[in-house]
Amino acid sequence: EDALAGGNAPKWARGRRGVLALAASEDGRLVVSGGADCCVRVWDTRTLQHVRCLTGHRKEVTGLALREGTNEVFSSSNDRSVRMWNLDDMAYVDTLFGHQAAVTSVDCGRRARPVTTGGDRTVRLWKVQDETHLIFKGHRAPADCCRVLSGAEFASGAQDGSLALWSHLKKRPICV
Repeated sequence: EDALAGGNAPKWARGRRGVLALAASEDGRLVVSGGADCCVRVWDTRTLQHVRCLTGHRKEVTGLALREGTNEVFSSSNDRSVRMWNLDDMAYVDTLFGHQAAVTSVDCGRRARPVTTGGDRTVRLWKVQDETHLIFKGHRAPADCCRVLSGAEFASGAQDGSLALWSHLKKRPICV
């Protein structure tokens, strides 16, 4: 029996599907979750209450990242999109398209330049304000995770066990 279907689950969690991604605000006041129900859910850690379900993805939410110093959230999904949300207004802001397969992870630093990985074996750096993105190729298998290291560097990992270090100045990895 599914633990969330009833029985041992808290009342608010019954019937919910699997959680695949989590992110937290810098002050720890908000937690954002995403998963198989295609929603980006916002939770208040002070009241322990579900605040809002942000809808728009058509498939599972696979990754979440809060932009440093803001209440902007980026969500990645198996629907091949990245969505941007504003938690101050609890509202949808924009959708980023470009991946040719599921978007498997997202991370963001202080600037509005999220990094994503995808089943299309690419890593992408999104320039949200310019409405463009850079495509980085170097993985031989689908890329599953990424992390922004600084304003100029980021890392990604793929299903074949490879780990790549990237610079926004080069289309190929600095190191694999």
